Amino acid sequence: MRRPTITDIAQRVGVSKGAVSFALNGRPGVGEATRARILQVAKEMNWRPHSAARALGGARAEAVGLVIARPASTLGVEPFFAQLLSGLQAGLSAQSVALHLLIVEDVEAEMEVYREWASAHRVDGFVMVDLKVRDPRIEVLEEAGTPAVVLGGPGRHGSLSSVWADDRGAMLSVVDYLAALGHRRIAHVAGLPAFRHTQRRMRALHDRAGRLDLEEAVSVPTDFSDSEGAAATRALLSRPAGRRPSSTTAT
Repeated sequence: MRRPTITDIAQRVGVSKGAVSFALNGRPGVGEATRARILQVAKEMNWRPHSAARALGGARAEAVGLVIARPASTLGVEPFFAQLLSGLQAGLSAQSVALHLLIVEDVEAEMEVYREWASAHRVDGFVMVDLKVRDPRIEVLEEAGTPAVVLGGPGRHGSLSSVWADDRGAMLSVVDYLAALGHRRIAHVAGLPAFRHTQRRMRALHDRAGRLDLEEAVSVPTDFSDSEGAAATRALLSRPAGRRPSSTTAT
């Protein structure tokens, strides 16, 4: 079935395409009775604005983009992303803004989506996660010119705005608590070392271990999947008694 156009509405009502455009966009230049008739016919014909035409006219997309370059299997088992999506959608829905989510294979594919969505005005802004060391996505988003917020500062995200949790402070609190319980050998089942938040947590453990004079504090990177996390934990707990950690934390 062919998509109805402004021309179809104009023919049905018996007015010009310009009058239809004024009415549909809430602009002056058409009488109220005619505007009401145009809107009624548009509703009857199930007319919807074309996204490309709206973009050319400078209209908002009423959507925010979130592109994640991680295996989909890891997202399903990581509570952080469920909470992230729930929080984002709750905030956006209150403003009648949609969340466009896309899972891609790697960072190169993620950057290409940024370029495509920005050029086509598919979204009004982006939320970027998993900030990396020397992250190439920052420059891509800056060049695209679409507003973006980085989850995972502080610093080193160019001109983009950011919000972040105190990963270092959280890890220091965990280590202090375990040390207070008497643990002297602490193992950290970590995430991907390319992520800045992973590095902040690993450095915090190392720094605090020296101050508390722990026997050992080791971080074991994983891909965040439950299978790698379980394998790393089994390997740590299978060490000989003298080298086995007395406590293991996963972040």
